[in-house]
Amino acid sequence: MRDDKARFEKAGAAILGVNSAGPAAHAAYCATFGFGFPILADEKLEMSKAYGAEKGGGVRRTVVLVGPDGIIKFHKYGMPTDDEILAALK
Repeated sequence: MRDDKARFEKAGAAILGVNSAGPAAHAAYCATFGFGFPILADEKLEMSKAYGAEKGGGVRRTVVLVGPDGIIKFHKYGMPTDDEILAALK
């Protein structure tokens, strides 16, 4: 998603990451990997649990696309392709 950020923006999508680490760790991570989008801190795993990404006290990589109407349009574990995610916007 990082490398296709312009495609997501053109489709009207905002990219947000969520991680269980604290904000300081996120700043360093974003700088290291060149993320041009925010990473939200979910230290208590509240958001991860709400979106089904929490597993055994940790977090599994999950992609969730929420439409402007607040309805989940896409939900998949792992690393779906950007084309797969963007297709859910149509």
